[in-house]
Amino acid sequence: MAKKKNHKELMNQLKENPPSEHITVTVVLDDENETEFNFTRSMEAYDRYLTTLIIDKKLLTAASVFLMDIVIEEEREALAYFLSAYPNEAMKIVSHIADVYSGSIETKLKNA
Repeated sequence: MAKKKNHKELMNQLKENPPSEHITVTVVLDDENETEFNFTRSMEAYDRYLTTLIIDKKLLTAASVFLMDIVIEEEREALAYFLSAYPNEAMKIVSHIADVYSGSIETKLKNA
């Protein structure tokens, strides 16, 4: 069982060990071909992604725009080409990236 920490201890731990600002996703096309796309963590882009999902209800568009917002500049053209060839992959990649944003933190609700 995990040690219970007070808020100050938790804040200090997060300051010492912040979430990574860099995300790498490996896309495996087949047994012989794979490539990596590198992304920069951006809460502003993630907020825009969630807003687009809620307001416009366009999952594929929201996923593609989010990925294009956070991909590193040098890989933007390659990602655009990849997403035009495999549009549904945007949702798969975003699901992996969303896991990074939520982290591996377990939350529990206790009734008072």
